[in-house]
Amino acid sequence: MGVGRSGSTILGVVLGNLKKYFFGGEMHLWIESRGVPTERDYAIEYWKKIADNIPEREDYFNTDFDKQLEFHTALPAIFGSGKMPVIKKFHTMSQELFTSVQKVSGCDVVVDSSHYPLRAYWLNKNPALDMHYIYLYRNPVDAINALMKKDVEQTPKSFFGANLYLFWVSLLSNIVYAGLPKSKKMKLRYEDLIKNPGGVINNVQAKLHTNQETIDFNNLSTGFIFRANRIRLYKTIKLETQLKKSQMNPFLKVIVYLLHFPFILLNPRKY
Repeated sequence: MGVGRSGSTILGVVLGNLKKYFFGGEMHLWIESRGVPTERDYAIEYWKKIADNIPEREDYFNTDFDKQLEFHTALPAIFGSGKMPVIKKFHTMSQELFTSVQKVSGCDVVVDSSHYPLRAYWLNKNPALDMHYIYLYRNPVDAINALMKKDVEQTPKSFFGANLYLFWVSLLSNIVYAGLPKSKKMKLRYEDLIKNPGGVINNVQAKLHTNQETIDFNNLSTGFIFRANRIRLYKTIKLETQLKKSQMNPFLKVIVYLLHFPFILLNPRKY
């Protein structure tokens, strides 16, 4: 969970190259896309097999879990009744979806790169799921630059809009993270993933109690990503281990650091 453009896709791809890990991409979009990706024939066929194992999928597709429970503005549901029908349906759908992915992929661990902290909140309430959580974050100046970037598929945000979004989602993420089970959560900074990918992967495997193994960061398979950023369009990628320097007006950079200073203190660098 965390802010969009924080490196969740590259983290998911890296984890998906471990033998017993399957990277599904942003799986909250499974509802919006009605069970199949919008491109890549090999991925469409793969996810059709997953959808076929879920008999009530059409009912799920017609339920707006995103607006009612998962999106950053869905806070009222948290203060409502835990017995709301949509919550029960969300729990059932989530269990069936993750179980089907495990069955088709043959993997023990399913990696979901959905960013929404409220999605993590509700998944944590599902007793049928054994969930672990990674709060992924990055330098706020880099995050703002990424959110404002124009040559990408996602709609770019203004400087004001990017800062408002980053502050609100960071606040939600830290609140939700604080309430998650200590043994099932970890924080990860994007810069640490790039500088020390081997160390990060070892930490994740230790947290999930899976066998320690190494992977080739120069030849990463993207697998059968459902939906994510444009990395999904490549069958293999190389992990770039050099961080790019952010280009931002010094005055604006000071504003960004001042606005997001509390979260910098809460989420320090490890490596």
